[in-house]
Amino acid sequence: MNQLNVNDDSEDLCNLFFNDSNQAIVIVNASDQKIIHVNEALLELTKTTQSELTGKHWDILDKGSNHKHYENYIKEISSNDSVTFSIEYENNGITRSLNANYHMSVLEGEVVYLGYLISENNQGVSNEIFKSLDKIKNMTSISEDMELILSDIRVKLGFSFILFIEFHNNCLLYTSDA
Repeated sequence: MNQLNVNDDSEDLCNLFFNDSNQAIVIVNASDQKIIHVNEALLELTKTTQSELTGKHWDILDKGSNHKHYENYIKEISSNDSVTFSIEYENNGITRSLNANYHMSVLEGEVVYLGYLISENNQGVSNEIFKSLDKIKNMTSISEDMELILSDIRVKLGFSFILFIEFHNNCLLYTSDA
């Protein structure tokens, strides 16, 4: 497991938000744009090892033809404290489209770019699920439409069932499994 070098007081927070996170995270030194830390979720997403990424320029995670845009990303993160862009990661002949969201931060006194990477396919599914949940929230009564929406969410998440429980004033109003 990749561990950040932190003092004892912040080790639990570091493990919670970085090492044990399901979100793919990369930390890049702002001065030279070299990767200094990656978490297990990023290694799983990219199908790489820590040694393949650590110490390399941050554009290693993107297709070569996109490298020309990185100067603009540096300018944007320097002026806005964050930047979001799409990358195409290639590994073993497979190209994956990822959304990259970087924020300027400070780690152990050094300015860093804290990057979150998510598969564009997962982002699209997440957006669809949130839209479906909004539809349920806006329903005035329980209907067959709700069962169809719940079933659709279950399929998109790849679950065999979903159990929704609705409470009002500590009283069970409704349960549904899809």
